[in-house]
Amino acid sequence: MAPSFALFSMLSFTLIALTSLQTFPAVLSAKMPYWDGIGPQVTQDLDRSPSAQPLTQVIPPWLEHKCTVTPLQIDAEEYKARCLPGKGPCFTHKGDGSLKTTNIEPWLEPLDMTQEILLMDDTARDFTVRDPSTPFEITYLAYANAKIRYSNFNPETRCYDILIKAGEHGGGNISVGESPADMSLFSRSSFSRSSSEHSHPFCAEHLYITIY
Repeated sequence: MAPSFALFSMLSFTLIALTSLQTFPAVLSAKMPYWDGIGPQVTQDLDRSPSAQPLTQVIPPWLEHKCTVTPLQIDAEEYKARCLPGKGPCFTHKGDGSLKTTNIEPWLEPLDMTQEILLMDDTARDFTVRDPSTPFEITYLAYANAKIRYSNFNPETRCYDILIKAGEHGGGNISVGESPADMSLFSRSSFSRSSSEHSHPFCAEHLYITIY
């Protein structure tokens, strides 16, 4: 019995050693946000759209070592296809607001938001999400960490929820509406207290975001 047991142990050890030498395909990597974020964001370099090109994102020096800016891609073809009538929602920033200096995280499941967010052009003001059922949260790093969250998309009604929160220390006021002049949802920053969250359901195919 002893020799058989020794042989079995040797075979088991050899099998484990060979398994450890096997080359497995690369896996997705996850990175945690610097601040208290929602969870890990999965990043990878696969499945790029043939029509996409990377957005040039210049990070202000005072943000460089404090945050993680989500890399984004310009993909006008896919953006236009996703923003046809009945395909929305799509989003436009008014004024100076854009996605150039933002952190974008999936809200419920690990996804590569670099792949999920579609930009119209290099201004990064017009954007949509590849799958409208994908919830996400945007943190505007250049606007005192003001936030907007998109969630609860209903494929039958095409309605969804938007939550916003103004930035910290008197910066990053944010509003959302169904037209450039509409401010149905508004959150103002305060020096004296923490900004409160405000949410509202929308069914519009296009929303306008103002942040200052």
